[in-house]
Amino acid sequence: MKRILIGHRGVGKSSLLERHANYFPEEPIFDLDQIIAEKENQAVSEIFSSRGEAVFRDLEKKYFQELTAQASYVISVGAGFNMQLLPADAEVIYVSRRTDSDGRIFVNRPRLNPEVSALQEYILRYQAREPKFRESASWVYHLPEGLNDSDEIEEKILKKDFSLEHAYFTLSRESEIELWPNIDKFELRTDVFSLEDIKRIIAEHKEKRFLVAVRSKVSAIELRGLRVDWALENGPVPTAANAQIISLHDGDFIEGLALMQQQPEGKHLKFCPVVTSFDELLLGLHWQSDDRQNRSFLPRTKAGEKSRWRWFRNLMWRKQKINFVQSVKDFDDQPSLYEYLLSQNAHKQFGAVLGDPIHHSHTPITQGPNMADYGMIMAVPLSEEEFMQGMDVLREMGLKFAAVTSPLKLKAAELIGSNETESGINSLIYHDGKWLGTSSDADGFETMVEESEVENLKNLKIAIWGGGGVISALKEVLPQAVEYSARTGRPRDEKADPAFVPDVVIWAAPRHQDIQLPPAAWNPKYILDINYVENSMGLEYAQATPSATYISGLEMFYAQAKKQFKFWAHYLTVEG
Repeated sequence: MKRILIGHRGVGKSSLLERHANYFPEEPIFDLDQIIAEKENQAVSEIFSSRGEAVFRDLEKKYFQELTAQASYVISVGAGFNMQLLPADAEVIYVSRRTDSDGRIFVNRPRLNPEVSALQEYILRYQAREPKFRESASWVYHLPEGLNDSDEIEEKILKKDFSLEHAYFTLSRESEIELWPNIDKFELRTDVFSLEDIKRIIAEHKEKRFLVAVRSKVSAIELRGLRVDWALENGPVPTAANAQIISLHDGDFIEGLALMQQQPEGKHLKFCPVVTSFDELLLGLHWQSDDRQNRSFLPRTKAGEKSRWRWFRNLMWRKQKINFVQSVKDFDDQPSLYEYLLSQNAHKQFGAVLGDPIHHSHTPITQGPNMADYGMIMAVPLSEEEFMQGMDVLREMGLKFAAVTSPLKLKAAELIGSNETESGINSLIYHDGKWLGTSSDADGFETMVEESEVENLKNLKIAIWGGGGVISALKEVLPQAVEYSARTGRPRDEKADPAFVPDVVIWAAPRHQDIQLPPAAWNPKYILDINYVENSMGLEYAQATPSATYISGLEMFYAQAKKQFKFWAHYLTVEG
């Protein structure tokens, strides 16, 4: 085996490398940064600071070439590695996460461009490196958020020990056919491959099944004998094309739906519009449900936005004939291989983590194994404005239980008719014809406090920076804490001591342009961030306060998840 893991800073290449060793114990693994540090007897950060990036890159090249001279290897390389050094005979896996484009802030890694903010530094590097990673990769592994331990689905992907029964693999390059001998259904798009190449590929791989998606002007006569998906953007279907599938992607949703209903019988209709609301989603779902044998509905998100409908496509694998899995091309609405394989154990009911944005959530991975007997859990983007309508649509589709994130917690309390909590509801379950809910915020924060490195935390001077809907939960655990508005920088209590200087700052604010950092004069000993996103402004504050010890909100999240599971399981067990 010759495999190389590439990807952005902090994506999780090193931990994946360790899991790879569990899946393939006979294969030698090497973390290139670690090898450099051992060989040079100097930490990578020290090499950067004392000898410069140019020296580090020379060392990187030297030791990488030594490793790749071996007959077998699996190597993880740093984000700044020179892609031109990748050997032609190696399988290059681009390890990618949906949060890559959000940016990451590191408190314990060397700065590369200290003249800009830490987040801007990452974004600049991301923008420069992303196209190079995709161009250099043999394939992309979309690593789920929060996956840190050995995992059965991940092992199947890395061993290529799976099949695609309900989906086509969208080809980005011809080499992917040989790369995935276990996959036998591929989509070939005419806006990616020439018709001449498509015919040659099909002739050379007669054991495979191909769907030719006509996305550009081609000669209809030359399509004879092929399984054709004709896009109506190219005009009416020519008789000579003999298209088995008719699809539509662009234009107004309502007009597009009317056009699909005008198409002749005997063809499979594939409706792939940009969907902007749950109203449109429901219309598309009902259209598809009226004739599942001959209709497929694949909603898309506006260009440039994070996917809003990938969860919907995950639910539809077994309910419609035409589905697609993402390959190297960045079609964000297409589910990944991991998401496809996870959904193969789908039940009639399902769970969701709700929020906006929500693609960063660890809940699907953390709660997934716990809830495997009751339905898979997906991240569903849902805004405050569309919450009630969205919940109706989700319930119609089989939503049974949900985790709720800010700013939807008060909406969740409204859903169950509760006015008893200022913090809102973060856990919902549908039971006996109605939604029930509870909140585990206080329990999670209590655990975070108890298990933190801070001695006698409850006796220290504490400031809560921001908080919104979780302030009451935080105050329940730390009643002495002083609350501050993260937007104005002023204490919420007008009677608060203006000379107050905290030992601990609890960062409870989201990332927003109006959010301020606390006064520089504070210089706290500890920063407890109730967020766990990797671009949290709490991390930004920690960088600006190097003497402080930073504590992530992951422990709070895990504690919340335990109580959440108990709440769900109680009612699910009652129902059997």
